[in-house]
Amino acid sequence: REEHFTPYRQLVTVKNRDDIPSIDQPTFETIKQADLWLANTEPLIVIVINGEARAYPLQILMWHEIINDEVQGVPIAVTYCPLCNSAFVFSREVNNRIYEFGTSGLLRFSNLVMYDRTTDSLWQQFTGEAIEGVLTGSQLQFIPSNVFSFEDFYTNYPDGVVLSKNTGYLRDYGQNPYVNYDQIGNTPFLYNGPIDNRLPMLERVVGVWVNGIYKAYPFRLFNSHEVINDKISDQSIVIFF
Repeated sequence: REEHFTPYRQLVTVKNRDDIPSIDQPTFETIKQADLWLANTEPLIVIVINGEARAYPLQILMWHEIINDEVQGVPIAVTYCPLCNSAFVFSREVNNRIYEFGTSGLLRFSNLVMYDRTTDSLWQQFTGEAIEGVLTGSQLQFIPSNVFSFEDFYTNYPDGVVLSKNTGYLRDYGQNPYVNYDQIGNTPFLYNGPIDNRLPMLERVVGVWVNGIYKAYPFRLFNSHEVINDKISDQSIVIFF
């Protein structure tokens, strides 16, 4: 197996490994408890596995980026890259082995690069693919997830649970360490990849990929269309916003 998939010049060191600590023993609380500190508009990554709904506030993930969890016997990694505003949930099982993930301290195209603590292979958060190490070319399975407001979560999943902010770490949860970073005219932090001038580099989009075809829908489209129907690679899709 090829162990060097990514040109080293694409990897930028910004911190030491695990300087941004993953949460490996998450604890949860009821919606009633979370209501004491979460605003109705607070964004959460939401998953539902075998009927169990869990929510992970972005204000916590902003400081940790990776949560290693297990839901209904399914080992998962809840991941968030603040620089990309990309939120993905993956299965931690690859080839019948379960891995735990941490932050590598590296960026690739200004996106979080994770590592697994078994083989030290590097994984691109945006794609879920191993890009360096003995697992190069391996692919993490995406777990369906959504980003909901706290109000939408408790309305739809009144018995759901929310990640507690009692993480064991002293962090200013609720404070954004990246204030004004996402101003649309800015240049991404330590970005050294190709430039595409069709949209501003920090314009927020809904990204869709089907059968190797990729398409981006700028958020501003949804100012006038809450629902967009489209077709990609002969597959009909619908986007709700």
